[in-house]
Amino acid sequence: MKLTNYIPFEGISNYSLEYDNKDQPTTLYFKDKPENSFRLKIKPNGYIPKSGVFLCQSIAPFVKGKSILDIGTGETGIISIFSSKHGARNVTAVDIDKETINWASHNGNINTLNNIKWLASDKYNDVNEKFDLIISNPPQLPMINGSFHDAGGEDGRIEIDQIIQSAKKYLNINGSIIILVFDFLSTNKQLGQKISIFGLMKSYGLTPSILSEIERIIRPEGKTYETLKDIEKYYPKYKFKKNKLGELKYKMQVIKGDLN
Repeated sequence: MKLTNYIPFEGISNYSLEYDNKDQPTTLYFKDKPENSFRLKIKPNGYIPKSGVFLCQSIAPFVKGKSILDIGTGETGIISIFSSKHGARNVTAVDIDKETINWASHNGNINTLNNIKWLASDKYNDVNEKFDLIISNPPQLPMINGSFHDAGGEDGRIEIDQIIQSAKKYLNINGSIIILVFDFLSTNKQLGQKISIFGLMKSYGLTPSILSEIERIIRPEGKTYETLKDIEKYYPKYKFKKNKLGELKYKMQVIKGDLN
């Protein structure tokens, strides 16, 4: 076994990855104060949280004492477990895939967390209560066929839009929604035919703001690279910037919508 620091993005700290003797990742650790620390078992050949780690850093100031709905919790359940460990009153974690929920709930159990309800549900379909805070790191690449982590429908906005459109029904008074989004999907300005995400939030009674953002490089071997033509098709006004090496880059943003 070997343990290495895990820094998926600049400014991320307190995470480490454990590998087995075949150099396969087995466990992700978050080491902070004893009451906040946790460990997540990585599914064999499974997903290691990246954007989810960035989202956790952004939600930390908002979860204490809140009832939370985590939409699309993923295999590790990192958002729900992070929220519980940082003082959330209770958490409902949903994911469309039953096997994903089973693995995430196992991570909840090994951290002895009793205030998380794990639920197989397509977004709000099987949810019957209201929350102080809705959090989501949804799939958002413009693809129809792909993994649960990536495929956001033809224009990449299907999941994001549906979460926003129904949020008010599931929020308590003064509730909020926090979503991780890619800026090429028209975060705060219209870049294609579809209204901006901020515009959509406003039309559904939410006051939007950007909590945090970080630049990401598009790697030729990555899923974003595969969808460049579709991004250009649906968001023609978006212009990718380049770094000194000529690599394309975009912004990953965490946005918040407060119920009016």
